[in-house]
Amino acid sequence: MQTIEVSLTGTSPLLFHSDQHQRSTSPLKRDLDLLTSKVEKKRTEVERNRIEVLEFLMAFHGDAVETGRVVYPSWNIVRSIADPAGLERKKASVLRGLVVDDNNPLSPLDGLFNDKFVDMRMVCLGGRNSGRVPRVRPKFDPWQITAQFVHDEQQIDLDDLQYFANIAGRVYGTGDGRAIGMGRYTAQITRL
Repeated sequence: MQTIEVSLTGTSPLLFHSDQHQRSTSPLKRDLDLLTSKVEKKRTEVERNRIEVLEFLMAFHGDAVETGRVVYPSWNIVRSIADPAGLERKKASVLRGLVVDDNNPLSPLDGLFNDKFVDMRMVCLGGRNSGRVPRVRPKFDPWQITAQFVHDEQQIDLDDLQYFANIAGRVYGTGDGRAIGMGRYTAQITRL
């Protein structure tokens, strides 16, 4: 086992989306539910703006709102690299061969809610008869993430890992909006 560094450099914008919309204990979720329970046509402009800000803040991972530290989960990087490995029946080897060390800092949260860092678009929510709704997501462009992992060479060779990371960055991406070309990157893996 050895420590490796995976450096991802974005070639398209990185969109965030986390599971905070699912957590009923989140104060942000309670505020959002209160505002969205009101009929759309009866919402004021202030309420619509507050909904956008809450959606933006809820898309961050971890405790970014409390600490002001934006992180990107290392597990998302592992999953991104593992996707193309599945085509060669090596997905399990990638998942076992990369041990997550920690989440990776991206940038401070102050001043991010502006046109440069906000992506607003219509998205289709899952389910039958669901329409398209506007969603606000944090957007980083340009972006770079450097992550450290513990690598088990008995599970997967470092050259194979670099090969799958290159395919993942070019074809699959990471983060939200991958189907529309977001989150693409170039990858560099080095031994430490």
